[in-house]
Amino acid sequence: MLIHGLGALSAAAFVLLGYLSYPDGDMSLPWFYAITLFVFAISIYVALTHKQANKTFSNFQVFCVVLGWPILFRLIGLYFGPIFEDDHYRFLWDGYTFANFGSPYGVAPEQFFGDPTIPDKFQPILDGINNPDIATIYGPITQISFLLAYWLAPAEVTALQAIYLLLDVVVILLLLKIAPRAGVILYAWSPLIIKEFAFTAHPDIVGVVFMVASLFCLKKDHQHLALVFIALSFCAKVFAILLIPLIVIRCHWKTWWVLPVVVAGVYAPFLLLNKADLYGLFAFAKDWQFNGSVFALLTQWLPVQQAKLLCAVVFCSCYAIYWFVFVRNRELIPRGDWVFGLFFFLAPVLNAWYLIWFLVFAAIYPTRWAWSASFLILMSYINGYNLLDSGLELYQQPHWARLMEYLPIIALFIYELLLKKQSLKIKILKS
Repeated sequence: MLIHGLGALSAAAFVLLGYLSYPDGDMSLPWFYAITLFVFAISIYVALTHKQANKTFSNFQVFCVVLGWPILFRLIGLYFGPIFEDDHYRFLWDGYTFANFGSPYGVAPEQFFGDPTIPDKFQPILDGINNPDIATIYGPITQISFLLAYWLAPAEVTALQAIYLLLDVVVILLLLKIAPRAGVILYAWSPLIIKEFAFTAHPDIVGVVFMVASLFCLKKDHQHLALVFIALSFCAKVFAILLIPLIVIRCHWKTWWVLPVVVAGVYAPFLLLNKADLYGLFAFAKDWQFNGSVFALLTQWLPVQQAKLLCAVVFCSCYAIYWFVFVRNRELIPRGDWVFGLFFFLAPVLNAWYLIWFLVFAAIYPTRWAWSASFLILMSYINGYNLLDSGLELYQQPHWARLMEYLPIIALFIYELLLKKQSLKIKILKS
């Protein structure tokens, strides 16, 4: 009964979150953090106590904890809408251009300003797009989800939310096959995941569901399918490229042809028409900076391009070391939490929803520092966009907010390293 009481409290908290942000998606930051911290604390408690409770749980109770309550939380997000975000305007616009012009690529939204042929219901969508001078950066598979949402309900963010809610539930089901139940509960009850995908409809879930499907197939030794799914994940979002070498090396070399064939098959129709997502991605990678940690620190002493080069060298060096270690050990599922964690720690841009790529691995390999990051990343919403009278530029963050975000994660990471080192010493002494 306690678990259901906590589920009801979490559901009430999400209702309050939606109510306070309705209808324009803005709300008081103190209320936002109080509610998300409350739900986060409940998720930790439920995950930590599930082993003891599971001994006396019926199958129905287990279902409620792992799927029942999490699905309800997501349906609450579906009823309300995006919080602190306007990215959904771009997604809805891409769906419109894909459906009506055969491709969402190659033309920046600003070129449609003042066009009288744009339907009335899409005029406010067009006006709401941020960075309208840049063509879309989203991959072809993600664009298909935008197109599907357009077919379901043009100009309605609810269609996107419904699609991503279903994909998120698929991620939970797949994680149940490859992750400990405590980790799955942490993911399923996570306020970050629910806020960013059920409420706010960010499309990274499209790439992540294919990535997790690839890991599941790899574990089942379905190597061709594993390569198909990781290729589709890459075609949804470029982040998946970080996992490709680690998955390919676990597959027989005779299956490797699958990866380039799938990628070429998905991209070819768009490349024949225009540049696909490459132009937008290059513009984004060149100019955008937000919520960086190491990179932002380096730019205090180095030019931006030198800071990017140094971060790239550090990441590639660490990645190469881990790749050789991974090749030699027997793990099928790589430590994606290390890979994505280091990548995001060095990156110039770290939006809150990016962490889903990292958190699915934190469900498989749960750690204190990883799940603390799932809440602390929300500190990135303390910026000029949400503090209109602060004197900050639109996406500028106060230094204290970034310290609150990153210092506890670093401290917990070091603490867990020391614990692991101490545990290793004890095992050596006992042996």
